[in-house]
Amino acid sequence: MKNDQCKVSVVPINADKGYASVLVIYDIQSDKNRNALHKFLKSYGFTVQKSAFEADLKLNKLEQLISQLPAFIHDEDSIRLYQLSYSSKVVMFYKSKAKQSYTESDGIILI
Repeated sequence: MKNDQCKVSVVPINADKGYASVLVIYDIQSDKNRNALHKFLKSYGFTVQKSAFEADLKLNKLEQLISQLPAFIHDEDSIRLYQLSYSSKVVMFYKSKAKQSYTESDGIILI
């Protein structure tokens, strides 16, 4: 497969001590509940896809986030929070039209 138009970026995870880089993904059935979770997560980080958020959080904010997420779960919903290792890197694949305005200094980026 030819990928002439696809660009690749490798971005290191933020390595500041006292912070955690996280990825939150979710599958929420109800539009009302999904919109409420989306609004809530925007107060912690930024959206990278319709149901995916990233954030660099102080450890106390991470604990706060983890303690509040169960309130958004109903029936067969799911939320996953991945704490990314500081030795990790994120590899992005994107086409120039799809690339968002994040830079490598923003920490993690998933497109």
